[in-house]
Amino acid sequence: MRSSIERHRPAPALILAALLLCAAFGASAISQTLPPERPAPIALLDDARRALDAARNALEGAGKGRARLAALGAAVAAQEQALAAFRAASRALAGRAAVLSAGIEAERGRIGELIAVLQSLSSAPKSALFAYPGGPLRAARASILLASVTPALEARRAALSSELHRLGEVRVAEAMARTGATDVLTELQNLRAETAIALEERRRSLPPQRLMAAQARNAARDAETVGALAETLEAVLGGAPAETGFAERRGTLPLPVAAARVTAGFGAPDPWGNAGAGLTLAAPAFSQVAAPVDATLRYAGPLPGFGRVAILEPETGWLLTLAGLGRIDRAVGETVKAGERLGDLGQDLPENSEILLAREDGGDLIAPAQLYVELRQEGVPVDPAPWFVMTDSADGRQ
Repeated sequence: MRSSIERHRPAPALILAALLLCAAFGASAISQTLPPERPAPIALLDDARRALDAARNALEGAGKGRARLAALGAAVAAQEQALAAFRAASRALAGRAAVLSAGIEAERGRIGELIAVLQSLSSAPKSALFAYPGGPLRAARASILLASVTPALEARRAALSSELHRLGEVRVAEAMARTGATDVLTELQNLRAETAIALEERRRSLPPQRLMAAQARNAARDAETVGALAETLEAVLGGAPAETGFAERRGTLPLPVAAARVTAGFGAPDPWGNAGAGLTLAAPAFSQVAAPVDATLRYAGPLPGFGRVAILEPETGWLLTLAGLGRIDRAVGETVKAGERLGDLGQDLPENSEILLAREDGGDLIAPAQLYVELRQEGVPVDPAPWFVMTDSADGRQ
């Protein structure tokens, strides 16, 4: 019959497992946790809220007529930027929550393993330690190492508690982002409806520009590219430009689409595979396209293969072409102010479920649309990029 010491002797493999777990606790951490500083998505939400407040204040202070129309355009742009920020933050925070959850579950497993080993060791009598292979000296060393596990275990428990708290904060922020996106979407729909009414009232008050419209149609009849349309139109332009001093506006123009990013620069092929002489922007398909500068609208209509095209004349000798619109709400010959709506990239505003959800493969349910921007001086294409204010998110060309 085995002695009591033999029956309770800790198996060498069991003690080895405990020591290995002890070493692992000294080196491991919950994987991929959030940095201690404020997460970038939450800062993004704060920026979006500030932009919304500024746009709302400007809209409240705007009067009627052209001032109201410009303020509406700016408010819609701010809402679209905020919507993009809320959606991006929601998706990023959901990803962070998933990473934290996985790390927490892994850490719980490691703690559980160590507790199970320690419970097994604690059931052995002290006299059994002297039967440890290698003699009492190695047994004493093993006991010292095992004693160090207790504070390490407490430290990991505290870290786990901290990560659980952080996970809760991230989930709360994610819920706030989703709620913010829903609220902004509702407000955006109302603003677009008000803009449509204001534009319709303005159209009824303007005399028809039949001659200019006919010239534009003739220019588009035989044009095969956006550049050819601009060249043909240039030969028949007439009337006073919207403003002078356009050259001084270099570097100050807002991009015509909020929340857009540059996907191709000057000299790269345009979205339709032609030799490009402008910028290609990507933005959500429902986005508003606004005039970046005061100008006269010299062409507004379809061009086969290029979607709808708007050509603006900010000053004699300068043409700014925007191609790829889904619809245009302004008429040829009309003067537009910077920030006023021209149209949009097509596709109705999405439903809440489309705004907030992602595809199963992690992609976006809302496909981006492309807007091509070309600038010409006296018929010669020039790089439009230096004329626009480029944010870090916009200047993301590939």
